[in-house]
Amino acid sequence: MAENNEHFTYLLGAGASCNALPLVSNMGEKLRFFIAWFKDLYAVQQPLSGKPGISRQLNDIEKEFITSLKWLEKECGNNTSIDTYAKKLYHQGDFDRYNRLKATLSCYFMIEQARLRVDQRYDNFFASILENESGSAKLPPDINIISWNYDSQLERSYSSFLKDAAENILGEQISVSMQLIPRKDEKMEIDRDKFSIVKINGSAEAHSINNSDFHDYDKFPYFKEVNQEVIDKVMEWYNQYINRKDKPISTLIHFAWETDDPYPRKMKDQLLKVTGKTTTLIVIGYSFPFFNRGIDKLYLENMKNLRRVYIQVPEADGPAHRERFEALISERKTIITSGGFIANPPPEIYLKHDTDQFFLPYEF
Repeated sequence: MAENNEHFTYLLGAGASCNALPLVSNMGEKLRFFIAWFKDLYAVQQPLSGKPGISRQLNDIEKEFITSLKWLEKECGNNTSIDTYAKKLYHQGDFDRYNRLKATLSCYFMIEQARLRVDQRYDNFFASILENESGSAKLPPDINIISWNYDSQLERSYSSFLKDAAENILGEQISVSMQLIPRKDEKMEIDRDKFSIVKINGSAEAHSINNSDFHDYDKFPYFKEVNQEVIDKVMEWYNQYINRKDKPISTLIHFAWETDDPYPRKMKDQLLKVTGKTTTLIVIGYSFPFFNRGIDKLYLENMKNLRRVYIQVPEADGPAHRERFEALISERKTIITSGGFIANPPPEIYLKHDTDQFFLPYEF
């Protein structure tokens, strides 16, 4: 592990999960493939039961879900990204379609991640950083992760290193042990001296809202395979979220621009808490788009001790990524004291072009 004065922050974008999940550039194509797969394998006629308010046939709910997927596929072609379209709906006040978008995205990610393997670079990352303590995997206290992704690749990979990895690991347990924000128990306090993950836009998962009939959704496992039981579970959640006015369940996707949602404010508080100690920033699969500049500037300006930045990016994209990063920190002020001490100097920036594995800094 690193010396006591070193603290590492990983910043993840969509490229960190690109071997398993869509990028902005191919989201529409991936949705189209998923729709074809879903229609072929799971268009079956079964009643949903066991929860209050469910009387529809599974086949009807699946058809509605497919209609929503096709709608998102179409909007991928009409917008720069799904997130851009979501922001349009939010500013328009079209919350019916806004909530439908979040529900559809959540269900898509839950099923797709069960259907496909985790991006194996996450496994290599955890294999490299985990320590063994009394026969159990221990996360290092000098690393924290900021992610713009709402997938659960981090959680799924970490769960495979736990003793009971053969079973479906409960999401609630994982979120606590990883100090994950958002948490299904709605606790939003991080111990800055321990490993933590802050997901800026939340997580594509299910969550009950003060309703004992649906508390089992807070224990949603990170499904390791797709079968009829998994499809039933996810479609049951989709039906409840889309069609019940009292909304007994919700999604953990909370976009950072949602001014009427308490999550973004609480998330920013924790983001500042965990980034204040950062000495080394490692950027994986993230291009610093202008769209996200407000949040990016917030945590970068908070990294007063930042000395080194490693940007892992294909060689062709390196100069553009570096330029955008330098623009974000251009207002960073270097202070020279009367004694000649330099405070808050500009960090050294290194481009790393090997993307086969997540970069691990030599200082670690």
